Amino acid sequence: MQLDSLMICHLVNELNQQLIGAQIREIHQTDDRMFEIELFRADAKPMHLLLCAYTPTYLCVLSHKRKNTNFIPSQTFCMSMRKHLEGSRIASVTQINMDRIVRIEFNRIEDGSAIVSRYLYCELLPSAPNIILTQDGTILDACIHSRKEDRTVLPQVEYTLPKNSGRMNFMEFSEAELRNVLDYPSTEDDDTAPSVLFHLFNGLNRQVVEKICAVANIGYDDLYSTLTGEGKDKLAHALYNVAQEIADTTGLYLYTDASVRVSRSAIPLSDSLPYTHVSVNDWIYQEVSSSGGVIAAAVKDLEKQIHSAWKKELRKERKIREEMNETAKMEEYKLWGNLLSINAWQKVPHEKSITVSNLFVDPPVDITIPLNPEMNLSSNSQLYFKKYNKLKKRKEIGAEKIKECQQMQEYLNNLAFFAADVKDRKALDALKEELKAAGIHKQESRRPGHKKNSRNPELATVTVDGFTIYIGRNNVQNEYLTLHKADKQDIWFHAQKIPGSHVVIHRQDAREEIPENVLLHAARLAAKHSQGRDSGKVSVDYTLIKYVKKIPQGPPGLVNYSHQKTLVVTPETEQ
Repeated sequence: MQLDSLMICHLVNELNQQLIGAQIREIHQTDDRMFEIELFRADAKPMHLLLCAYTPTYLCVLSHKRKNTNFIPSQTFCMSMRKHLEGSRIASVTQINMDRIVRIEFNRIEDGSAIVSRYLYCELLPSAPNIILTQDGTILDACIHSRKEDRTVLPQVEYTLPKNSGRMNFMEFSEAELRNVLDYPSTEDDDTAPSVLFHLFNGLNRQVVEKICAVANIGYDDLYSTLTGEGKDKLAHALYNVAQEIADTTGLYLYTDASVRVSRSAIPLSDSLPYTHVSVNDWIYQEVSSSGGVIAAAVKDLEKQIHSAWKKELRKERKIREEMNETAKMEEYKLWGNLLSINAWQKVPHEKSITVSNLFVDPPVDITIPLNPEMNLSSNSQLYFKKYNKLKKRKEIGAEKIKECQQMQEYLNNLAFFAADVKDRKALDALKEELKAAGIHKQESRRPGHKKNSRNPELATVTVDGFTIYIGRNNVQNEYLTLHKADKQDIWFHAQKIPGSHVVIHRQDAREEIPENVLLHAARLAAKHSQGRDSGKVSVDYTLIKYVKKIPQGPPGLVNYSHQKTLVVTPETEQ
């Protein structure tokens, strides 16, 4: 689900019809970046305003209370909204500059019977979503604090719009004004007509621009510099007509093509294709509900953080390898240092190089060595030995750093695999805690008295013929199961060379024989809970727990093992 500016334009019109005059009763938090505002209306049922600052972002209203809503303990931003917004009434809902930014105005009577206005900016930008509370142009608090070169989002700082939000709103211009704007755009010679429109105006998408170009009889790839005055007249006329069409349109058009693929548009596109006309608000909630709602949006954001961390480790490894390329000259510097030390008796005042016989090869050959003309041969020799020792140290440290990067990449691959399996709040919280511990997910501030859960993780278990089989469902559980829970006589399973769960068969003593069907069942579970679960066959290694060792200083769940045997099995679901 992705909201574009035109969809938000229609959504704002719908919200204005529903929200104006509604009073804020309660504000709750369903996740780090998800909030639910209960609204009271006279002579009507309460409504619930849902705000999401994850990607994909959304904003919608429910006329009924959601079932099975699990609110979390309120964090700082939720408490700030309660302090400043509860009891106030909604005065307006506005789209800023036809961009993906919605501003909700709240008015509340406070001390001295003065009406105080506060604004909630819902920045529904996929690249940097946020929810920001302001008063008199100053930020009171924000869901996500950030400090960048072009913009700072922190309390007590002046609120500024995100980059590119200053582009013009083509809905506000007459046809003549649009024609004047098109006369003097800041363009390059190779800019196309669509790229100029995107540069000038907010609120345009490819569908709309294609329609504008078709009406103006302009090719989508035509250079703007080739347009004549008549061509610009047609472009301004088409742009104005589309603006009028948007103003006269409500809701969302869902088109179904021959391949039963559904596309959406904020304006009518074709009379030949079947379509469904729905409200934007209803469509958003339906999409959120069908895609897993709160959990799915939160998981997608965490997966994005994991992928960013993985790319960072990849870039780090590449940079280290580039730096290690310089160590190729290490042995040459050592040779030069030895040869200059042997020939230190020679006088070479102010020479930039010296040619000596290389005595370390048979037969000896002459070799030319660069010199620092301000130093004698002995000092030059020591200089090369220092370079050699420096590169030798770099090579040793670089090899360790590359190994660390590779371990971290493997760990992040495991994280991405387990994140894809998160379906409930408990698993989501466990994933967040692991990301926080790894320094990937920003640690949220905790309320006083709210302590971190230090209990041992709960493991999934299966019983087969009297044997208990334990399954780790994330890296933390894997580490706890293998290194703490399991006994040395237990049997450990893991899919070969791919991310997956640790699976352990518990047995009472080392003399107890494990039936073949139990071994196969455990192997199939390891295959099922691995990245190879959609494959026809998966190779699963198994060995005694005593042969499984944690990688020193390695991330959670990463181990080395030996004395293993391998079973090739078909992944199966638990019975």
